[in-house]
Amino acid sequence: MRAAWMALLVLGCRGPVAATPPPNDQLRMAFVYGAPGEKGFTRMVSIQTYGSAAQRGQHWTVVDAEGFVADVEITEPEPGECDHCPPYRMLARVVEHRAKWGTNYVAIGPATGALRSARIIKSNWQWHSQLDDKLFTLELEVDADGDGVGDLARYVRGPRVEYELRARIDGAWIARERWLTDDILDVQDKCPEVPSEGDDGCPR
Repeated sequence: MRAAWMALLVLGCRGPVAATPPPNDQLRMAFVYGAPGEKGFTRMVSIQTYGSAAQRGQHWTVVDAEGFVADVEITEPEPGECDHCPPYRMLARVVEHRAKWGTNYVAIGPATGALRSARIIKSNWQWHSQLDDKLFTLELEVDADGDGVGDLARYVRGPRVEYELRARIDGAWIARERWLTDDILDVQDKCPEVPSEGDDGCPR
């Protein structure tokens, strides 16, 4: 009996168990924002997707370049209208999060729990000034299982903002989702904070 109690005690102290990432052809990316009326990201967040909505009960993992940020569980559709948001907005309960959220992050899922080994391994937060109307530009790449190899990537092109989600399947990058947003970048969006020399239309 004592051995059984000790086993339960040890298991209880281990904390949440990491989930195994689903196959890359089942993983998706989502935008993460603060939930309406919430202060910070400690209780609820907004998980926003194109293509189809995240489903109640699913776990999504928020990651940044350092790794795991939060494990969130989808609860219900986000109320209200948003004319500049992805079409599918779901509220998610924050199950667990690290002390500091940071600023540049993305959610990946769905999974049965936290993907603790996932992290952003490549990012290009200056993509606004690099858009091409024919070629896609890398925005970010995520390693979902911690082996150092990218599993998901998001690309973008313009001048209307078009996203493409790619997954590494059998060693090759395959486009899985593509969506065109209502965002149209103006001169101010495209111009860098510190203008460079040249006739690029940016104010001097």
